Amino acid sequence: MSQQDNPNLKKPTISALAQYGFFALPLAFASLPIYIFAPDFYAVEYGVSIAAIGIAVLVMRLFDALQDPFIGHYSDTLNPYRKHIIALGVACFTLGFLMLFNPLAAAPLAWLCASFVLCTFGFSVVTINMQALGSLWQVPSASFTTVMATREGFSLIGVLLAASLPPVLEKFYDTKEAFTYYSLAIIPLVIIGTGLFYKWLGQAKLDNSKAVSLKLGALFEQKISKFFFGVYFLNSVASAIPATLLVFFVRDYLKAEPYLGMFLAIYFLAGAAAMPIWQKLSKSKSKIYAWGGSMVLATATFIWTIFIPEQAIVAFSIICALSGMAVGANLALPTAIAADLIRDRKHQSASNRYYAAMTFFYKSSLAVAAGLVLPSLEFLGFEPNTQNGVELLPYAYALVPCVLLVLTIALWARLVALEAPINKKD
Repeated sequence: MSQQDNPNLKKPTISALAQYGFFALPLAFASLPIYIFAPDFYAVEYGVSIAAIGIAVLVMRLFDALQDPFIGHYSDTLNPYRKHIIALGVACFTLGFLMLFNPLAAAPLAWLCASFVLCTFGFSVVTINMQALGSLWQVPSASFTTVMATREGFSLIGVLLAASLPPVLEKFYDTKEAFTYYSLAIIPLVIIGTGLFYKWLGQAKLDNSKAVSLKLGALFEQKISKFFFGVYFLNSVASAIPATLLVFFVRDYLKAEPYLGMFLAIYFLAGAAAMPIWQKLSKSKSKIYAWGGSMVLATATFIWTIFIPEQAIVAFSIICALSGMAVGANLALPTAIAADLIRDRKHQSASNRYYAAMTFFYKSSLAVAAGLVLPSLEFLGFEPNTQNGVELLPYAYALVPCVLLVLTIALWARLVALEAPINKKD
């Protein structure tokens, strides 16, 4: 009997959802600065070339992405030691984050690379295991979107905190000192999040199905998997490019650096506020259709972004709200769709491999965004924190993502055309 058909399964309580979901808050708090604040921090405060940063991030992200399938494999294999594996991941990403904004001035690029590798390794270990355990939680199928949305809701709160804290601290301290205090904020968040998650793990009823022998390549044997992961990758690249360029776009093109914190707050609050809308749409139509709707919304939003002038504060605030709504769906729905794939194939014991694959594609998208866009902008004449080449930013920030989103929607249409259980409403 499937989870969807089993009448004995109970909806998760609010307390259990909070215990599971809160762990995403410190993870998101630590992940946002890596690709939004760190490039500008090292470029402006330590004089590191953005081309060097872009290439370094490309190499590190590819390495980071390639390790994820191995993390997923060994997390499944060493399942009895999962608590210890998660503890190792927590220690690594916390230490890496503390290092990130307290660099060695004599070798900032090398320090960036070391802290990046440590932080992202730990982040991968924790995220893959957290997502896999969530997919194994024995709750009704219709509740999986709620589980994922709760986790991503806490994630958005973590991102909102991470985005809004630096501008506040910089009112009282210089940039370097502000980011030192900023990095220390991770410690209490990690302690609370880990404690709550371990409490949930000790109480939750998980699906411990008989192990299946599953190689990574088996995930992509069916068309639906190929299209699903293809859509996920292209959509992630389209989202990663504006995230990578946000600080440059706001400061150098819009001339609106004092409003950066406000723009980020609007973006993430809109994402959190839109979660119930996407949940309702996924139940009335399907998760796949709701996901497609978010892509159309993102495309329309970025087309408008290309044409806004400098100091367009109100227009860009609206753009942040609309694009934030779209990204809310992209955070919650793909992981819920992956959970459906796992259950439909009875691959519960290989769930870490599925989420490792998703993490691989997500990180590869970040590598592509930073490794191709930043060096290309420098080659074409853009210099951060100056007026050199700022006219290129609207095209890099908005036009390129629009093209990618059109390609993504075309591939999504192929996914919808397949007759598969995940295309049906809960």
